[in-house]
Parts: sequence; C-alpha cells; structure tokens
Amino acid sequence: MPPLLRCCFLLVGCTVLSTSSLAVEGSWSGSYTCPQGLTGVTLIIEKTGDRTNLSARFCFCAIPENPTLPTGEFELDGSVALGSGAVHFTPRRWIRQPTPTWYMIPLDLTPSADGRSMTGSVDAPGCHSIELTRSMDKATLPRCQCRGAPIS
Repeated sequence: MPPLLRCCFLLVGCTVLSTSSLAVEGSWSGSYTCPQGLTGVTLIIEKTGDRTNLSARFCFCAIPENPTLPTGEFELDGSVALGSGAVHFTPRRWIRQPTPTWYMIPLDLTPSADGRSMTGSVDAPGCHSIELTRSMDKATLPRCQCRGAPIS
C-alpha cells in the first residue's frame, strides 16, 4: 500500500479514538433500581487527563414513584473503552451521604448508537439496571440537583 494511503487510514483511526470520551461527557438524567426501589439520578461526566479517563458526579433523589427517598451525592472515577465507548465507574468519595446505611455504587454503562442515552448495570448487591438520557440543552432539567463543588 502506498505510504500516503497508510497515513490517511491512521489519521482517520486516531480521530475516532480521540472522541470516545467526548461521546459520554455532559449531564445525564434517569433512574436506577437498588434495594430502596426505583431512584432518580443525575450523572455529570467530565473528561480528565487523556482521552480515556473520566470523573463523574452521581446525584440521587426521590421520584414520584418512590417519594420518600433521601437525596445524596458522590464522586466517581471512570474510564471509557476505546472503540466500544463502554464506560466503567468506580466510587471515589461521598459529597452528601444521607445516612451511614447508604453506600456508593459502581456503574457499567453503554452509550446508544445515537449518543442520546446510556443503559447499564449497577454492580452492587440487590441492584439492577440504570437508564440515562442525555440532557441536551438548558430546557432539559436534571432529575436530581447536584450541590457539591465542581468535579476535580
């Protein structure tokens, strides 16, 4: 293959790989299911460091289907898999823990092909799925309000 063609293929591949973390950056709202029942969530994701490292803020709250839940908030560290775009988050620290009986949860998420939603699993006892929709503009309010300092 001529050198010029090899270079073009390499550049196209690099462009695709460098945008993987950008596909999940931003604000997401939805719900997840754990022992306390259906729970509202807002997940704010930011890129940190190289193109695969992420940090996030996970805010949970009561929703009409489960109105007695407390509000809480914690930070996560994450990484995005190049190519698939799958995201794994590990809890880092509490910002607002409702009571000592609440624990932080790790997440595995897969973005949809159009980038407007993510679904996945919550890796904790008694927990199941999480479903999120991208907050596309300022008119789309997050489900839960995050109150902590900016993600660092």
